[in-house]
Amino acid sequence: MTENINGHLTNMDSGEVFSGDFCLFPNDFQLETIMKIMVVNDYVHPDSSMQVSVDGLGLDCVGGVFQVNLEYTPRTVEERDKLLQDLKVRRILSMKGRYGMTDGEVTIYDAVYRSVEPYDSEEELQEVFRINGKEWEKRFTVVK
Repeated sequence: MTENINGHLTNMDSGEVFSGDFCLFPNDFQLETIMKIMVVNDYVHPDSSMQVSVDGLGLDCVGGVFQVNLEYTPRTVEERDKLLQDLKVRRILSMKGRYGMTDGEVTIYDAVYRSVEPYDSEEELQEVFRINGKEWEKRFTVVK
């Protein structure tokens, strides 16, 4: 069911304002990819809500590399801690979830993740990312 929205959205970081019409079309389309995690950040907002943001590299169906972001909104400290324990920098995981695309960037929301083993070799995937993603990796400041 579509819903027409008219109003203003303000980017709280840049102050940029988007005004106009937007036709909201909620659906359950999903994206699945293999992701190499490059950066993990967690936030507690002024209203006490929590957010875990993950930036990394994804693989398409032929090994092409693209930037992918994950956004999680854990409801409890335990959920947040589990995400932070599992989503470590340089780890490679299979990700699947509802997604959005803005200006060529893909964001997956509350992705379900699993180990790539035994279906794929993590060692082999590290090599794919090393070769196909070398230009992309330069865009990240990796914290060890």
